Amino acid sequence: MICIENATAYRDKDGDGYGSTANGTALACLSPFSVPSGYTLDNSDCNDNSAAIKPGATEVCEGVDNDCDGQVDEGVKSTFYRDFDSDTYGSTVNGTTQACSAPGGYVGSNSDCNDNNASVKPGVYKTCGVGPCFRSVLACNGLVEQMCSPGAATAEVCDGVDNDCDGQADDSLVRSCYDGPSATAGVGECTAGTQTCTAGTWGACSGQVLPRAEQCDVKDTDCDGSLNNLPQLTCGTGPCARTAPACKLECWYDQFGNYRCVWDDNLCMPGTPVNEVCNGADDDCDGNTDDGVLLTFYS
Repeated sequence: MICIENATAYRDKDGDGYGSTANGTALACLSPFSVPSGYTLDNSDCNDNSAAIKPGATEVCEGVDNDCDGQVDEGVKSTFYRDFDSDTYGSTVNGTTQACSAPGGYVGSNSDCNDNNASVKPGVYKTCGVGPCFRSVLACNGLVEQMCSPGAATAEVCDGVDNDCDGQADDSLVRSCYDGPSATAGVGECTAGTQTCTAGTWGACSGQVLPRAEQCDVKDTDCDGSLNNLPQLTCGTGPCARTAPACKLECWYDQFGNYRCVWDDNLCMPGTPVNEVCNGADDDCDGNTDDGVLLTFYS
């Protein structure tokens, strides 16, 4: 057979239908058509050592020009996002890159609402406040960072609850107390005490001064607004009956010449009895009238 028109054939080493000058050439005949075995008229194979790499092949993200178009990994790279705070969530704020796999410092997620703070990321909660004021909120709402606002504190009351949200329940709760008659509170020697709240319960009234029996001490100990208002003393019977103030003021000069006075209990001194005479009176103050002096008369 005589070849009317010659052509160059290219070695197809990997048998994928595309050849390359890299592995040699041979003469082929176009008319009548005849190509040596293992050769092809197409020399567009960019890697004749791999049948998976040839024109028209599917591009795979592996750092190779699979389809022999002069570009590597075109259209198949993924976008990765800078994870500036290393919390495994990235953001477009600090940069992106195209690659087949995540380079160091980059991740596939761009859902971080604050890529400068590792504690703020999707799925975690921010917390704030204590006691009844405690609140929690998701750190990220989409790409917007959320702020946590504690609940409003109230005045502390004795209930075992941290009402003012300072971390302590019933802290420093003290109130005035008085167990005596209300009209005597703050009168004379009577003063209110204090109660301290512990675990939601008011304790005993401590330090209060209640009304007491009046003394001869110039103090209003019974808290009625008057000093030394004791009933008068009485003593003796009959003509010897006497009364005296319950209190007396005793005064003297001390060893340094200072004149001193104190109130003290007084004494009641009965009158002096005399011999009983027949006069209808209890002269000897024994409670009997004319005892032992009556005469007997006979009719």
